[in-house]
Amino acid sequence: MGVMRESTRTTFRCDIPGCGAEHVIRHGKTWDESRAAFPEASDAGWSYNKKGRKWQAFCPDCTSVGDYEDR
Repeated sequence: MGVMRESTRTTFRCDIPGCGAEHVIRHGKTWDESRAAFPEASDAGWSYNKKGRKWQAFCPDCTSVGDYEDR
């Protein structure tokens, strides 16, 4: 779950059990273009953080609930 980068898209999947929300951002193939997906997801209300080597993502609905704020 979390954040998955593929060739021309980045998929954010909410890491809250039972949620299943997903946000896909299409972009070019360069590293800079794929990095731009993170601010775009933030603008859409998603939050994310890196835990160890993996990214965690939280949809707008789950971000505003309890312990998941400010992630």
